[in-house]
Amino acid sequence: MAAEGIDFRKFYLSTEPGQTGLDLSDELQAQWYVDFAAVRGGAVIRKMFNRICLYGDRPTCTLFTGHVGCGKSTELQQLVERLREEGFQVGYFSVDKDLDMGDVDVGDVLLSIARQLGDTLDALELDEPKGFRRLIDDAKQILTTEIDIKGAKFGPLKGPQVGADDQGKVSINLMVAELMLQVRHSPRLREQLRQCLGTRTGDLLTAINEELIEPAIAKLQANGKKGLVVVADNLEKMDNLAMSTGRNQQEYLFIDRGRSLSQLNCHMVFTMPLRLLFVDSSNQLSQVFGGRDAEVLPMVPVRYRDGRIHDEGMRQLKLLILRRAFPGFGDAVDQATWDGAIAQIVAEPDSLDRLCAVSGGHPRELLALLNEWLNEEMTLPLGRSALEKVIRAKQNKRKRALNEDEWTLLRHVHNTHQVNDEENYDRLIQNRFVFEYIENDESWFEINPLLFEAQEMGRA
Repeated sequence: MAAEGIDFRKFYLSTEPGQTGLDLSDELQAQWYVDFAAVRGGAVIRKMFNRICLYGDRPTCTLFTGHVGCGKSTELQQLVERLREEGFQVGYFSVDKDLDMGDVDVGDVLLSIARQLGDTLDALELDEPKGFRRLIDDAKQILTTEIDIKGAKFGPLKGPQVGADDQGKVSINLMVAELMLQVRHSPRLREQLRQCLGTRTGDLLTAINEELIEPAIAKLQANGKKGLVVVADNLEKMDNLAMSTGRNQQEYLFIDRGRSLSQLNCHMVFTMPLRLLFVDSSNQLSQVFGGRDAEVLPMVPVRYRDGRIHDEGMRQLKLLILRRAFPGFGDAVDQATWDGAIAQIVAEPDSLDRLCAVSGGHPRELLALLNEWLNEEMTLPLGRSALEKVIRAKQNKRKRALNEDEWTLLRHVHNTHQVNDEENYDRLIQNRFVFEYIENDESWFEINPLLFEAQEMGRA
């Protein structure tokens, strides 16, 4: 698509950094999408897609991780669309809509999956899940808050917005939604629920598998579908709080209790915190999830490890910007069209190079900088002085959060391109001070380019 002029307000709104992923079923957002696979060290989504297709009706469980804001949710949406086109029934949902991410247990995740399967399997006529209902009734009796589902009968799964039909039938996802709503904002009730479900995780898994997943797959296949895939996004956002057992929450869920997540009898994809790849017990992680390592989505490269500019990575980041300004802008347009489009955005072409380079190839960081730049100028084309002002403000914000020990570690990362210290890595990665890249199938690290020019980086 050729560039035909920019609607400033639409361009500005399209760069909103708070967006957590593109909805590729939306026509406009689909036109914003850029496939970075060729420059990210491999087509991670293609590998996940191929694995699910090859296994067919045999369940798989895949962990997917990467830096916060690097585009995981958008790539998962691409996976969902491809699987649906291939003939799978796919349920995609964000677990943080159900759960308090500061306090997550395996039972909470399983209940969330069961609830949202109700939406995914809305049209199927499933038998009454008696075992599952008994578990929920038992949990209800434990809680001090009553959830009135007495006498409800189960019929076709309906969405929670529907509630009871004219025959008084209540959906399983509505019942679970009401239960979870009661406990979400009450730590005391959550603890009561966990005491009830904690010793019955096996029963809960059996009920979900035998009364929901397996009957659903049988009916889906009878209707010509290849199987069921569930994508549970945003689990990587769970807090890393220390528990009374001495474990932190992330390791507890994925390592200590991860086997329960891996035993759901359909294809499962879970996002998980990146830091778990670097903890002492990381080897246990792959063992728990069937001996398969997590799939990692790295940054888009702006430089090679030896410091040379990564031309193709920079071009793809510019394409991200061009598609926000001109939805559907083509990757294969002639140079005159490409240059003309860039000229409508920036007064000096190298300003776009500066913007992409300083983002470090982090898509959300790039959009955040661009959003601030647009807000600073309020007109197009954008000038270089306003960009430098935005960069300085971002640099100062990042610098204020660092202590001298962390500057020492950052200098070490910059000189060696390696990260070995778990605790410090956790702090640096969560605050986007260090990024991970893939080159020739090998992982390497570099500090956020916003910090390259800081005076502190030159200290001995």
